[in-house]
Amino acid sequence: MLRIQNPISDGLRLGELLIGAGILTREAVDAALTLSCASRLPLGRVLVSTGYLRDVQVDRFVAVQRRARAGGLCVADARRIVQELAWGAEHLLVGEPEKVEEPHSILIALLARAGVLTKNEIPYVVRSSIDADITCGRLLLLRRRIAPAFHRQCIELLVRYRQGQLSFAKAADECRRLYQGGAHMDDRNTPCSSSASRKMGELMVTAGFIDETELYDALEISLSMNRKLGEVLVEAGFVMQEAVEICVAMVKRIVIGEVAPADAANYLRQRFVAQPRHFGQVV
Repeated sequence: MLRIQNPISDGLRLGELLIGAGILTREAVDAALTLSCASRLPLGRVLVSTGYLRDVQVDRFVAVQRRARAGGLCVADARRIVQELAWGAEHLLVGEPEKVEEPHSILIALLARAGVLTKNEIPYVVRSSIDADITCGRLLLLRRRIAPAFHRQCIELLVRYRQGQLSFAKAADECRRLYQGGAHMDDRNTPCSSSASRKMGELMVTAGFIDETELYDALEISLSMNRKLGEVLVEAGFVMQEAVEICVAMVKRIVIGEVAPADAANYLRQRFVAQPRHFGQVV
C-alpha cells in the first residue's frame, strides 16, 4: 500500500502556528485538516466555518505566515505575534500599519501578558465565558481564579491604558506585581481612575441604580470592545439613555466643582424615586 508522506514541516504552516501559539489544540487542528481535505477548502476557511476563528483573524495570521516565510520573522517570533494578535496587542503591527482588531477580552490579554493565566487556560476561559454568557472576568471570579480586589485593580489599569496614561506592557508589569504581591489591598488603597466614564459609573452605584458587580462587568465589556460605558449599560438594559445623559451632565458639574458627588447622587435618587430601578425603564 502506498503511503502519502506529509511534506517536511518548517513550523510555519497555519495549523502549526496556531498550535505553537496556544490558540488551538492539536486535536482541533487535526479535525479541521480532515475537513479541509474532504472539502478541498483552505484550512483557514474551515476554521472560520466551524467557529474557531473569524475571517479577520485568519487574514492577519496568514499575513504573519507570509512574512515569516519571506524571511522577515523566525518561527518563534511568528508564534508570538500570532498569539498577541489573538489576545489583545492592539499596538502590534504586521505589514502595513493598521490597527489590530479588538480582542474578545482585553482583561484576558492583560492577564496573559502578566503571566497570571497560562496558554492552556486562555482558550478555556474565553470559550467558557461565551457559553455562560458572562464576562471573562466574572467567570474567573466565580471560579475563584482571581480575587475581587485584584479584578478591580486590573480594570483600573486597563482604564489608564485606554486613556494613554501607561503602555500595555507597563500595565502588564503592574498587574504581575499586584498578583505576585497577593493583590488583597484594601479598596481604599486601590488607585482610582479619573476617567469620566468611570466617574459616571461610580455615580450610578452611589445613587443605587446599578451595583459594583454590574459596573465592573460593564467596564470590562466597554474596555474590550472600545465602547463608551453608557452605551454598554443601555444595551445591557441596566439603565435608559436618558439616565446616561443626565449622569454625563452631572459628572461634568462634579469635575468643575459645581456640585459634590454626594449631592449629585441624592439628586438622582430623588428625581427617579418614583420610577423603577433602571431609570424609568418599563418593567
